[in-house]
Amino acid sequence: MVLIGLHDRTRGISEMSVSLAFCGSSLVAEMEEMTIWEQYTVTLNRDPRKGFGIAISGGRDRPHSSDGDTSIVISDVVPGGPAVGRLQ
Repeated sequence: MVLIGLHDRTRGISEMSVSLAFCGSSLVAEMEEMTIWEQYTVTLNRDPRKGFGIAISGGRDRPHSSDGDTSIVISDVVPGGPAVGRLQ
């Protein structure tokens, strides 16, 4: 699972900072589940022709069909775009 937080809207449309949280592993103790997350921050510079090089899906307008989850996720990385090699 990948969760995304977009930060620093004051930088304008030429740069975007993306925080990614990856579910590394889960520990289950009796009746309680604890998830351990790793967080990375990547700054993408907008390419005039390819934008930030990512496609974002989800959100309040398009919740997940099975459980109504409204988180946003990176659904695609554009080949040759600024996110290639920086987001997986």
